[in-house]
Amino acid sequence: MDLNQLLYHHQIALMNASRPADASSDAIYFDLARHYVRRIQRYRAENGLSGRL
Repeated sequence: MDLNQLLYHHQIALMNASRPADASSDAIYFDLARHYVRRIQRYRAENGLSGRL
């Protein structure tokens, strides 16, 4: 998965977490968002990207 896909999926997870259907789905989407943060950080580290503009 490339960086744009990771960022897209992270954003979708955050949007879903901001309007949960119930309390359990809130936790699921925040866990998913954290998962994508770790993958984004790993991708940046592996590809020599700093995250700064």
